[in-house]
Amino acid sequence: MIFRWLTFGALASLVLVGTLAKFVLVGAAQAGDPSFKTAADKNADTFKTRVFTKIVKSARTQPGTITLDKGTYEDIEKGRKELTLTGSYKGAVLKKKYDVTIVIRLDTTKDEWRVLKITYSDTNTLAPSVRDSVLATLAKKMSE
Repeated sequence: MIFRWLTFGALASLVLVGTLAKFVLVGAAQAGDPSFKTAADKNADTFKTRVFTKIVKSARTQPGTITLDKGTYEDIEKGRKELTLTGSYKGAVLKKKYDVTIVIRLDTTKDEWRVLKITYSDTNTLAPSVRDSVLATLAKKMSE
């Protein structure tokens, strides 16, 4: 067995290092999450693509290639905007293309925008529908 030559202390150290590495990597990934509060250019295609990708990855387990086709802002009333993102992703298993529409309702009364609600729909009938609690948690994260 490969761990035969390891002492208990060395094995415990390896487990500790692995656990710390996991927390560092997860923290680094979360630090890169898109935020409407701190984004410099909310109209940039790169920002819209990051938002679209983050929502699709949160809504579906292991989506394959994710592609944003269009992202447009629309004024719906004073201090409120809607960002409509349309695109697609390919399933990891069947490699089938699914169309996605995401509508993000934003509070734009201040320079630091806040996400009020995220609405998600796609053409994937095989997977269960996305829980509202997942989208609510994501809306909160994108407002930080």
